[in-house]
Amino acid sequence: DMERLYQADIVIMNGAGIDAWAEKLAPELENHGVRVVRMADSMDLLPVKGEGHESESAKDDAQEASVPDPHFWLDPVLAETQVRQIAEVFSETDPAHQSQYASRGDALIEELRALNQEYDSGLRTCRLRTVVTAHDAFTYLAKRYTLEVVSIAGLSPNAEPSPGRLVEIARLVRERDIRYIFFETLSSPELSETLARETGIGTLVFNPIEGGGIGEDGFPETYLGLMRQNLTHLRTALECL
Repeated sequence: DMERLYQADIVIMNGAGIDAWAEKLAPELENHGVRVVRMADSMDLLPVKGEGHESESAKDDAQEASVPDPHFWLDPVLAETQVRQIAEVFSETDPAHQSQYASRGDALIEELRALNQEYDSGLRTCRLRTVVTAHDAFTYLAKRYTLEVVSIAGLSPNAEPSPGRLVEIARLVRERDIRYIFFETLSSPELSETLARETGIGTLVFNPIEGGGIGEDGFPETYLGLMRQNLTHLRTALECL
């Protein structure tokens, strides 16, 4: 994989700290003539919320509060911005195929706009507007569709919440009559399952699309397919009409 990176014309990374290994390689790649493109550079990044977890110290809290949230790809409108940028970069690097990049980019953008409409209409009339999740990857998605996110462990899926935080979330779940807690495909469901047992409710999966997924046909799922699965689970949890 390292050899392929150095032989590439273009390397695209997310940025905003989620692929720190790639950030470390970027200067050397650029010195070898590889064009490095950070998706985060074209985004208005949202800050990590200070709520939702308890760090070991106030210093840790202050550091996390200054970190940008990297999960912007989960907003279909921001995904459209990424597609447009990638098509432009490919066209600049390989102008002989500019029309193909442009047409394929436009086709994908149309699909993303349809996805955005599905989310907008699908989440418009719901009994609940609060999503409880183990790891906070929902920020951009929640802002786009006017949802409130309560995370058990904050931005890091490996963070351990305090007992007080778990009691606080359990109280909120009961007060708002929330029926489901989300866990993610790449992290342990233990926190969500523990809280669900304590409150007598169910769990659902939210795929942050950080590691792909396999569809019912056994083939890798696309971004669009995984986002539609997420929408189905959100509609169930929020009791949407």
